[in-house]
Amino acid sequence: MWYFLLAVVFYILYRLVNKKTSSNKAIKPSTLDQLHTYEKKHTTITPRRKSPENSLSEVFSSNQLTPLNIPTFIAGIPHRLGKDIQINSILSQGQTLQSLREPMNQHDKNAVKLMANGSHIGYIPKDVNSKIAQHLDSGKKIIVIVTSIDASDLWRGVRIKVSFC
Repeated sequence: MWYFLLAVVFYILYRLVNKKTSSNKAIKPSTLDQLHTYEKKHTTITPRRKSPENSLSEVFSSNQLTPLNIPTFIAGIPHRLGKDIQINSILSQGQTLQSLREPMNQHDKNAVKLMANGSHIGYIPKDVNSKIAQHLDSGKKIIVIVTSIDASDLWRGVRIKVSFC
């Protein structure tokens, strides 16, 4: 039923837009079938341009949110390493971290564990990890790089960039 109402509204709007004036002599179909036929004949489809693939250097140099680049932080550092840890002795800016999916994690089915030098240091935050988990589950890889470290804020102070490969 709502399809019919939508078609009627569309038809009325079409008729209002294409009123016959001296400068605009539009072809006005008299029925809905003629309208659909008219649309098919006069609708042009422009092909999308292919965008060039982003190189890794472009992904790493960009700090903006893109489909290939997610800036976030490391969650759970105080839980994993303690509140008195000297984070600068473990991590450094520009360091690449290893990522590992934890689909059996009891707190988050999309958990992505982050490791530095073989030690578990935290997780990708829950609010951004679903797309990353899907990407990893499909067999693709990600690159996680430490972008900045604020040693005074272990809860959100270690900023990272997750790049899709």
